Amino acid sequence: MKTNHLTLPVCLRCFLKSTLPKKFFLSIIVYFLFANICLAGTYYSNSANPATVNNWWTNTNGTGTHPANFTTSGDIFILQSGQTCATAADWTIGSGVTLQVDGILSINGNNDDVIVTGTITFTSANATQITMTGGGAGNTITINGTIKTANTNGLQGTNCSLPTNAAKKTVIYGAAATYEFNGGSAQATTGLPASVTNLNMNNSNSITINSSLTITGTLTLTNGIMIIPTGITVNITSGNAIAGSGFGNTKHINTQVNNGTGAQGFIRVGNISAAYTLPTGNGTYYLPVTLTPSATNDFSVNVFQGATQNGAPNGTAMTNGIKQRIVDAIWIVNRNSGTGNATMQLSWPNALEGSSFTTLGNGSIGISHFSGGIWDLASGSGDQALNLATRNGLSSFSPFLASEIGIALPMKFGNVKLSSQNTGLQVDWTSLAELNVDHYEIERSTDGQQFISIGQVKATGNNSAEKNYSWLDVTPINGISFYRIKAVDADGKFNYSNTIKINPDPSNKAAIAIYPNPVQGNHIAIETGNMNAGNYQYLIFDINGRKVYSHSFRHPGGVLSESILLPADLGRGIYNLKLNGQNFSLIKTFAVQ
Repeated sequence: MKTNHLTLPVCLRCFLKSTLPKKFFLSIIVYFLFANICLAGTYYSNSANPATVNNWWTNTNGTGTHPANFTTSGDIFILQSGQTCATAADWTIGSGVTLQVDGILSINGNNDDVIVTGTITFTSANATQITMTGGGAGNTITINGTIKTANTNGLQGTNCSLPTNAAKKTVIYGAAATYEFNGGSAQATTGLPASVTNLNMNNSNSITINSSLTITGTLTLTNGIMIIPTGITVNITSGNAIAGSGFGNTKHINTQVNNGTGAQGFIRVGNISAAYTLPTGNGTYYLPVTLTPSATNDFSVNVFQGATQNGAPNGTAMTNGIKQRIVDAIWIVNRNSGTGNATMQLSWPNALEGSSFTTLGNGSIGISHFSGGIWDLASGSGDQALNLATRNGLSSFSPFLASEIGIALPMKFGNVKLSSQNTGLQVDWTSLAELNVDHYEIERSTDGQQFISIGQVKATGNNSAEKNYSWLDVTPINGISFYRIKAVDADGKFNYSNTIKINPDPSNKAAIAIYPNPVQGNHIAIETGNMNAGNYQYLIFDINGRKVYSHSFRHPGGVLSESILLPADLGRGIYNLKLNGQNFSLIKTFAVQ
């Protein structure tokens, strides 16, 4: 038996068999289709009871015709500005239907509930547009469809679009609800649930995420900048691509950082198994990263302007000489789960290229990775015209930057120490990581400004472990002098340790000094006056008395000056340094900027 999958009405089958002109037949079809489309209409409130179809009109002045119901797909209902409409029964806004709230919707009848399976749009920039004060079991508004808001304060709370949940007043967000922020001024996402299915950012200014957020469906950037503050993560667990087009300086995800504490905001995406672009930036510049893993992975990304020697927001800035040969930005890419290798592609604007970097050919551009306390030599390939760098085969992650291939980024110094000896001044220093370092030069100054080289020590070679070096100044200066160590690469490039000061005058009394004070960065130079040889300990406490650092050492006796590397996460503020010895204690207060 033959089955017909498409059964036409008898009249249409007659038309098909007739000898009428085809144009006439097509005209009839278009007419019926157009008539069906036109069944959808726009209706305006003009009464206190929006739950009754007879209180909506096709004209704003309360004239015209009424809608057939609240469930005809395509219908738009506009609750007019200046009007307060109160429900007198339960009300359902059907799928495909839009309710635009320009005035106030009052869900105040006893036990009245409003269910939105279509779309509800709030247009006020700073006012709550729903009231719920009914008796009985109270009032509920349930969003199972799409909710859109132009409110600068956010979705739910004080002066937000929706009121805060309270006794007999409940706002319910369905599991499949979609959210859109579409204001014209900077918005916040206050009241947004901790987990949503779909989220659309459509604000020509910016939208700030107020708390960590999980997106199980799709994030769409239609317009503007989405801000992820420090300490907050937006996690797209579905692995769906971030929708939207035309990403750039005025439309991207701004992952913020705190240059004092090093805190960061992250965009995180799970279930990545193919090329995935995260349209990140810093609010001014577009700095995207594309990751292509060989297996399913989960990555989180933060990007910030201002390359640092350890890849952290509060780290020591790269020297001007290095900045000329890199892109002045850091991409922090963490792999949260997954295995295998991945390919990374970074992109940047011309404004962040160093003066020498701009002249490089494609074969001289790559990506460098900070690992084990050292920046490795950049590798990969680049495209100068498109401002792109690509590196394959990555299996470990954290900070990255775009750099000239083959240059060694700054070596990281540990402590630098000066101690008085019978025959002069002993200079000791520690390298925490060496790459391409040829030798060290010891430089001295009488004013801390003009330095001369007074000695040289050959480096041990490339390594990521600590290495200790010593050199004896047999003809030290009488009185105050300044020392620093210069690390010189095999190709002549160099960088410096912190400068430390010492006064070896034997008439100095036992004392402690900090140079400079306030301290900048995370190196602190400490000078102690004439002291007996023995075991000592530095202790650093914050203003609340909490110990944040300790360091034990053997004092050779006499004068000692030492540059100590403090914890990278030590924040700005006032601290107390305590020097303890046998029957001995000194305290010095200092500030960290």
